[in-house]
Amino acid sequence: MLEAVRESGGMAVAVTEEEILEAVRWLAAHEGLAIEPTGAVAMAGWVKVMREGNPWGGAAQVVSVTGHALNVPDAINAMVSKL
Repeated sequence: MLEAVRESGGMAVAVTEEEILEAVRWLAAHEGLAIEPTGAVAMAGWVKVMREGNPWGGAAQVVSVTGHALNVPDAINAMVSKL
């Protein structure tokens, strides 16, 4: 995987569980999307990169967000109970 990232000029970002849950909450509050935590990992990574400074300038950016929250009701219930 790292070889493909390097060859393509891409990047990889590590995110914490809290950053992932923050992305889940943001997607729910701002986009009306109910996404399971594993589906929000890419969004959490994008947010982290953007906070450190946009490396893409004005180029269009797409974040793939998958996995409906109904797939993991226990995880969503635990997250909501922390609010």
